[in-house]
Amino acid sequence: MGLIAHDQRAVDELGCLASFGTGLYGCFGAWADTLFELVDALAGSAGRIRSVAELMFAPVARRGWGSLYQALEHGEIDVDRARDLMVSYVRRDWPLMFAIDGSKYPRRDTRYVDDVGLQYAAEHDRAGGAPVVPGWMMQWVAQVGGASPSAGSTSSWTLPVDVRRLATRDNANELAADQIADLVGRLGAAGFGGVPLFLLDAGYCHPSGHTQVWWLWWAGPGHTFDLDTLAAAYQHRFGIEHTFRFTKQDMFWTGHTPLDPDQAERWSWLVLVAYAQLHLARPLAVDQRLPWEKRCPPDQLSPRRVRRVFRQVTASMPSPARAPKPSRPGTGRPPGSKNKRTRDRKPVIKKGRPTNTGHARGRSPRARSPP
Repeated sequence: MGLIAHDQRAVDELGCLASFGTGLYGCFGAWADTLFELVDALAGSAGRIRSVAELMFAPVARRGWGSLYQALEHGEIDVDRARDLMVSYVRRDWPLMFAIDGSKYPRRDTRYVDDVGLQYAAEHDRAGGAPVVPGWMMQWVAQVGGASPSAGSTSSWTLPVDVRRLATRDNANELAADQIADLVGRLGAAGFGGVPLFLLDAGYCHPSGHTQVWWLWWAGPGHTFDLDTLAAAYQHRFGIEHTFRFTKQDMFWTGHTPLDPDQAERWSWLVLVAYAQLHLARPLAVDQRLPWEKRCPPDQLSPRRVRRVFRQVTASMPSPARAPKPSRPGTGRPPGSKNKRTRDRKPVIKKGRPTNTGHARGRSPRARSPP
């Protein structure tokens, strides 16, 4: 009976993953087939990606490099439909807690990229250095709070449900408020009961202060207030930091360098849904550790280890993407001709220090005094 139950559970999990793929394909407009195969290649790459061109060598990428770059540049994603899709897969066995945080998308050494601002870079925050880099800011919302029973601790896994670019003219607090209101509405429409809890870091504090404080703010019916849950909730916020690190180091999130901010936001969505596929495939994954790695219980598999076996997990799943049409390479640019397309230079937008940085003006809390 145990084997039968386990097999039925595996069938259900595989069906859930296939259903997600079908719904995801419906979110794509132009270049839908290439975009879907691109997401599959992102999720199923065994190692770290070093360039988007590598993705064309994945077994699921049946189209040429020309289609790949056309999809990255001209592909379409219905983000409103994508947000509904992600909400429909919010974990009901997890607390209804969501972390909101922004992460920089560096665009160094470029003069032709629009709406680039100076973004805070913690790795440069030291004495005598300017802790900023040119780039965009992407603000994510992810469900957090999944515990690892065998470890008796919280899990680094998250389920991202939204990502938006913070334009240089935008305010991070206002964008976070919009994301919260949008997600609450979608959760209600999807039939989720209870009051969702949102976890934000100190950078989202009230604009009147420059001293780091811990604000606890509650809004909801009185009978739903649980002090123990609130006190323990904040530690789960750091799960989104693990997601940022994994998508940057392994999935080439900020390695791709588009010239258009809309393309960067589109690429961010592709990385988000690829990570979501890994999340859904986690219960089906069997650890295939490398010789120097420690054994890992099934409920503690990291995103990297799940990604290692993702292709085997989904091998029997049909793809909603259509088969590629027969084609042959074009003639290309005539020999000796030059590229006559010119691009306008764009300035790096420098804004004043915002009023919600959490520390005194003109000085970083990590800066050291000279000896």
